[in-house]
Amino acid sequence: MLRLAHYFPANRIIHRSLSTGPVSRTIRVEPLPEGYNVNRILAAIKANPAESITVAQDHLLVRFFNEDMARQCIVSGSGMVGAVMKMDDALSPPLSAVDVAALGRLGMSRSLALTDIPKEVQEGNVLEILSRHGVLQSWIFDLPNRTATARYLDMHQAFKAWVDLRENGINVSFRMNPDRYIFPGWFPAEEADQGKVKCRVKISRISHPTFVLTLRSWISEFEKDQGPVLSTALLKEQGSAMLQFATSRLAQRFVDMWASEILRLRVRLSVEPLPLAIPRTLVTAIALGASRTVTINIDAGKDVTLSRDYLHFFKRIGTITSESRYQFTSPIHELRVSYETVFSAMRCVLVLAGLEVVGNKRPRLPGLEGASINFLGSYLNSTLVSPSLWQ
Repeated sequence: MLRLAHYFPANRIIHRSLSTGPVSRTIRVEPLPEGYNVNRILAAIKANPAESITVAQDHLLVRFFNEDMARQCIVSGSGMVGAVMKMDDALSPPLSAVDVAALGRLGMSRSLALTDIPKEVQEGNVLEILSRHGVLQSWIFDLPNRTATARYLDMHQAFKAWVDLRENGINVSFRMNPDRYIFPGWFPAEEADQGKVKCRVKISRISHPTFVLTLRSWISEFEKDQGPVLSTALLKEQGSAMLQFATSRLAQRFVDMWASEILRLRVRLSVEPLPLAIPRTLVTAIALGASRTVTINIDAGKDVTLSRDYLHFFKRIGTITSESRYQFTSPIHELRVSYETVFSAMRCVLVLAGLEVVGNKRPRLPGLEGASINFLGSYLNSTLVSPSLWQ
């Protein structure tokens, strides 16, 4: 099979799933002895991260987030004697926009970490909640420290349990396994979990207000081929701006791309370190199609003019770009809301899907009835706007 990634620069972000139809992203491990240990098999084949695990009598199926991750796992080698890894014949739909948003913003995984469990809550109470959502791969309850860890075979089951536990007043977060993590090919593994990586670009000596338009055009041109800028911030009082990228290579590429323009406009660009590490799950979400722009396709059969109440709603989620504001003054059938950060865009998807709430109560937005949401330019399955926002 021809792999186009071989012909692109290593620091360019490539979205591998080029169709919203079913794709091959599951590997089969076989033959396996009777009574095999699932945890040992998964550790040996480096199946991390994975969407779901299917346990059969003599084989194991591991579904990854996309085809590229599945093939990377096969190329890395099984690490076992007598078992073979290969792509399974079964096809799966691409992940949805809300899956990727939860992955990048919440760190969604198959594992949960429970902390500060109330004394009145017993192990059986927690297990009763967890058992509602699927079979556990592993479970540990630390009674003296009032903590617990749970791992499901399916990421979506873990997410439902996460919601249920929170609604029952139990402090819970997703737990990421750092061992043998499969990164996209464009991400340098040596930058994983590292602070002080030079992946920010500072633009200083901005003296003319129209430079903001120039900077927007630079960002837009860069994102066409190189992938999304993670965040943009304009510091007017300081006459500067700050951009954040997924890797140091991408940050340097942005500087190199506009070197001649920098000299002409007499501004200064410098590459700066980022104090904290970029979360691994955010890197994965970017590779799967997350970006700073959310598209909302309005299912009305005709263009609709949305009131300024809708603009205020999206602004409450995060800071949006000035270009996004103009769409609320004329009829549209597709709304494109661009945020200053990828995190805000992912939050927007979760809010529109009804999984996060902005403020104390849900707004009523009848103009979004039947609308679907996605990240601009992604090949993910769209997610419907929650009826709770328009009913």
